[in-house]
Amino acid sequence: MKRFVIHILLFSMSFVILMSYKLFPNEKMSRCPIELHTQTGALYLNGQKLPDYQLKSIYKILGKPDRIRKHPKIIRIEEWPYKRGGRRSSYTYNSRDYYYIYDQLGILFRTRNSRAILKEPSQILIFYQNKREFSHSVLPPYIPEKYYSSTFKINDILLHPDQSVISNKIHYKTPQFNLFKTLFKSTSYTMIIDSIYSYSDNTAIRIYLNNGRESKPSYVEIISRNK
Repeated sequence: MKRFVIHILLFSMSFVILMSYKLFPNEKMSRCPIELHTQTGALYLNGQKLPDYQLKSIYKILGKPDRIRKHPKIIRIEEWPYKRGGRRSSYTYNSRDYYYIYDQLGILFRTRNSRAILKEPSQILIFYQNKREFSHSVLPPYIPEKYYSSTFKINDILLHPDQSVISNKIHYKTPQFNLFKTLFKSTSYTMIIDSIYSYSDNTAIRIYLNNGRESKPSYVEIISRNK
């Protein structure tokens, strides 16, 4: 009888733990390894393939985010005439983006809306502890409370947060270069590379560097080409 009661208690505890994990899958998740395969566009979160950027697909793997924020923005459109002598016109309209922030994981998903205001995100951002020191560009309006502390691999190659992303042989005039088994180009500010981006394959990726001295990753932007 005593052994039977112990078995019942163990079963009950296991059931409670399992149900807690299913109901709150991201409650204990503080690390999320990410793998990106640029040629196929496959993105893996915590070992599970993300089939698309739909919220239900994201929630199934990571659970619901710690925060959801709406960010208003004004978009300005400049229209230039096709024929010489025509009048240029410009106008603005209001839009907004949605941010789905996983504070404990150091990542977020966001939309990049224009006229059509969608809630389904098209990008994932990964934030490292290397503070971005370039002042010519604006940081995202929302940043996770904690930095990304897990591993991020591009085509099976680890992006080291404590190492320079680019070598000394790459400078702002380098037309293109191969990193992580894919082609990259760079953007620069005052002849200093401040970010690198891929321009081929099925997934776009941009790595923002912390400064011109160390060139460590500050945050990463992965963009779905399906959006």
